[in-house]
Amino acid sequence: MIIALFVFVVLAIASIGGGLLLLAEGRRTTSLVAGYLGVSLALSGVMLLGGGVFASIFLFSLSMSTALVFLFVGVRIQGRGGENFDSAHVGRLVGKIVGSFSVLAIVVLLASLLPIAESREIVGVATAEPDLLGRILFGESNLLMLALGLIFLASATGALALVMGRSES
Repeated sequence: MIIALFVFVVLAIASIGGGLLLLAEGRRTTSLVAGYLGVSLALSGVMLLGGGVFASIFLFSLSMSTALVFLFVGVRIQGRGGENFDSAHVGRLVGKIVGSFSVLAIVVLLASLLPIAESREIVGVATAEPDLLGRILFGESNLLMLALGLIFLASATGALALVMGRSES
């Protein structure tokens, strides 16, 4: 369990750190990777609402690891082409960095829902019975609105990154 958590944290930090470095460069590949991460975060949020805690964590880990691979491949392709680092327009650069930090905030907030969902009764029951997890998420401290807001933010961030990726020249 500790090893899996460590791998999960390392993948998340590496993906977000590499994404921020490439977003500062302002490349189309990175915008598409950010959009991919936003869409996968929205999907993992939907799965979390449906009661699949482990499925949600698995999807998030899978998306982080594939995004890390995409970033490495993008860096290698850009290096082969001999392209130098160039500065993007200031507005586009600020938008990408703010979008990256909002995706990071969404990840942290979604992760903070898991201890609330699993702390009520036996951990195995909370993760094995979607009904119990649904009652915990929907019944206490208005977590439904928070979760829906997080899903909306993740979807909007992903869509924004995809649009910015298409608008680059």
